[in-house]
Amino acid sequence: MKRILEFIFFLWIGANQVASQIDSISRLMVEYGFNYSDWCEVKSHIKERNLIDAIVTLPHSDSSKLYDNRAQITLSLSQSYPEFQFTLTFPTKVARLRLKRKN
Repeated sequence: MKRILEFIFFLWIGANQVASQIDSISRLMVEYGFNYSDWCEVKSHIKERNLIDAIVTLPHSDSSKLYDNRAQITLSLSQSYPEFQFTLTFPTKVARLRLKRKN
């Protein structure tokens, strides 16, 4: 049921004019298993100017899909945001993404 609601929400966003403001990396991350609200939290951390190191828990994202796509996720994020190092871990049933600014 959760996946159906997320899909409907994603379609609604696509039909909305706001969709033109969603960049390609955001679309890709949602496709890889991120819940859109979790991705927005990650993106807000990336935009922080003084961020050195942060861990973002992704409670609403699809952990199994993230796990299956972990290599593509870290590669895509590293290419889009080269000033950061990304590590995706699965210590429990919840995925965690670590963002560390490169020196």
